[in-house]
Amino acid sequence: MRAILLVLSVLAGLGCGSRPGAYVCSTGPDCAVAGGTGYCEADGRCSVADATCPGGRRYGDSAGALAGTCVGDEVDAASGDAPPDGLAPDASPDAVAVDPRLCAPAPAADASEPCAAIVCAQRPGCCTTGWDEGCVRAAEVHCGRHCSQLLATAIPARAMVGAFDGTTFSPRELFGNPFWVYDLRWGHANGDARADLAAARQPQGSASGLLIRTTTGLTGGQLTVDEVPLTGDLVGQVDRIEWADVDGDGDLDVVVAGITGLFIARNEGASFAVTRLTSETVAGVVTVDVDGVPPLELLVAFNPTPALGDERTVLHRLTSTTDFTLDGGTVLGAEFPHNPTRCQLQPGRPHVASSYGVYAPTAGGLTARSGPGYSAFACGDLDGDGWDDAVVAGYDAPVRVFLSRGGFETTAAWTSAVSYEGFEVELGDVDGDGKLDVVVNEAAAPDRPFTFLHNTSSGGTISFEERVISDWDPANTNHRFDLGPAPP
Repeated sequence: MRAILLVLSVLAGLGCGSRPGAYVCSTGPDCAVAGGTGYCEADGRCSVADATCPGGRRYGDSAGALAGTCVGDEVDAASGDAPPDGLAPDASPDAVAVDPRLCAPAPAADASEPCAAIVCAQRPGCCTTGWDEGCVRAAEVHCGRHCSQLLATAIPARAMVGAFDGTTFSPRELFGNPFWVYDLRWGHANGDARADLAAARQPQGSASGLLIRTTTGLTGGQLTVDEVPLTGDLVGQVDRIEWADVDGDGDLDVVVAGITGLFIARNEGASFAVTRLTSETVAGVVTVDVDGVPPLELLVAFNPTPALGDERTVLHRLTSTTDFTLDGGTVLGAEFPHNPTRCQLQPGRPHVASSYGVYAPTAGGLTARSGPGYSAFACGDLDGDGWDDAVVAGYDAPVRVFLSRGGFETTAAWTSAVSYEGFEVELGDVDGDGKLDVVVNEAAAPDRPFTFLHNTSSGGTISFEERVISDWDPANTNHRFDLGPAPP
């Protein structure tokens, strides 16, 4: 199985801001050079490969005052420009004081806060549209705001949460749930600094397939939680959850998908109002901002009758922020992507990446970029250039890292030494060193439910130390998981 070997094209309108005396690029092909590959750096200048530079690239002749210098130099003597991320390449990520509220997805951040200013220089939407999960991860890397020391796992009959340090994981049951749990995701139900949890479960009778619990504290290493009431439509069996500010009111709603349909639970403060959007079987869903105004659009993977092969992927719009009704939708392909996720590959609105391929934003919606994919796909900024890189895994396949230079590079920057049964991949700074680590689900493998890839990258070279987490789930059940914030 090969990786997604396609470089994404970028709309001309999504280019970086202009730089004095330098050509402004938008994507790698803009920087094409005879006999080699050009790269579009995060600061909008073109570069080329150069093995004599620590980061492996130098600015090209069109880069103005930086022409001929190595990419990543702290300050160029001629221009006084700093690196795009605002930090020297080897600066300590803990050098900037950080507001702890930056851990929580929330309305747009205050650009005067030091960490927010650094992140928003790379991701302007964090200070204009909303502080989402991508902003949180950028803050982890650039500012030392570490939010990933709890691991929540959903396995049959149990919802488990525990401290995770990359070496040991000793989870406890979150709540007495007598039914199977399919998914468990960290989010924020209210305005406090504690992260909350939503679970997808198998309901019985009049029980809901969605559970939302607010975190009230930590006692003896175990979370204490309160149930959040649900009103409106009854959620049936679902197996996927996403927290997102669907209606644009500044707090996080919950989108759930599964065999009984697609639902949105609107956050109303003390409760969530549930609306059923469709009763058709949904294999996956991800929210995406196509037009820049609320409500968010939904990329929905339908798979109503698997035996007939009638799956399809559809971009749906909601009628309004107050009336959650689906439009007719635009069919993007006859497939259903596993584990779809948003990726900030370049300036502008996010792409969607999945096991099927990459969906690029256009003026009218999304364009499907098909390609051989992986069962597991995650995005995060691994090299500190401000744009998300890709971590991919598959069944009996190595884990691979592909860096983004305005699109995924075609050669893996790192490949694991062994193959894993990679069903799901999650990124987070587990050990608090300012670098995103990787956790790989090993549900189908004996005696290794998780593999932890400790990020040891240095000097522009991507590297990971591979560790197998001690077996805490002898049944090796098929589970999903989510890295969460440090204990409250």
